[in-house]
Parts: sequence; C-alpha cells; structure tokens
Amino acid sequence: MMGVGGCWFSQVQNKASKVHISKMMKDLESLQSAELSLRELQEQLEQAQEEKRNVAEEKQNLEEKMRDEIMGAQEEAHRLHQLRAGAVSQLSRLRYAEEELEQVDYLT
Repeated sequence: MMGVGGCWFSQVQNKASKVHISKMMKDLESLQSAELSLRELQEQLEQAQEEKRNVAEEKQNLEEKMRDEIMGAQEEAHRLHQLRAGAVSQLSRLRYAEEELEQVDYLT
C-alpha cells in the first residue's frame, strides 16, 4: 500500500513539475519576446533622436542662410538707395547746368 501511495505521490509530483517547467518555458519565451521588442524600440528611439538632431541641424543651417540672404538684401537695398540719392543729386546739378546754359544762350 505504501509503495502504491509512493508511486502515486511520485506521479503527482512529476506531473506538477512538468506543468511548472512548461509554465516557466512560456514565461521565458515571453521574456525573450519582450527583450526583443525592447531592443527594437530602443533602435527606433535612437533613429528618431538622430533624425531629430539632423532636422535641428538643417533648421539651423537654413536659418543662417536666411540671415545671410537678408543681410545681403539689406546691403543691396542700402547701396541702391545711395545710388538713387547720388543720381537725384546729379540730376539736380544737370538741371541747374541746363538752366545756366539757357540763361547764357538767352543773354547772347
């Protein structure tokens, strides 16, 4: 009777340990899957951070280029304004010289 009881107890323990091992294997597979997902997410995060750095650098370069273009346009506008002022001044002198010539012609 004790031998039958021992065999039965042994089989129950064996079945319980197999169930426990099976559950542990499933948990291990789940853990491995989670680790793989974590690695993939970390890679995606690194790629996103790299893209963000690239975009920020490109933005800064574009801002510098725009500032340079604005400065160039302002300098060109200033130069053209000075040329216009000089042309207006020269036009005034030419009109004045014409008037003097007309007066000289009128007197002679």
